[in-house]
Amino acid sequence: MPRLSAASQAAFSAFFNMFSGGAVQRMAIFALGIMPYISASIIVQLMTSVVPALENLKKEGEQGRKIINQYTRYGTVILGALRPMALPPALKVARASSSSRAGSSVFPPF
Repeated sequence: MPRLSAASQAAFSAFFNMFSGGAVQRMAIFALGIMPYISASIIVQLMTSVVPALENLKKEGEQGRKIINQYTRYGTVILGALRPMALPPALKVARASSSSRAGSSVFPPF
């Protein structure tokens, strides 16, 4: 996989920070802990509209809801495992890009 340029890595980290509600920039422990579940829940809910098998599960009632909840938990584990691998490189790029801009930040300090 080719290396991304510094500008595209900075854009990715800003994008990642935006979807985490600024948690990456502020390192909010709570937000980092709950975000994989929220993301997995949103992904599974969107997938129920796209994937016919999940749509049928949704229509099955209580039993289908339990299976969909189980898929959400599996997705949470997967996203929770991937996030620690993606976070350090994103923080490294964010620090490098913020120090090179000399005070001009995309996100205002809180």
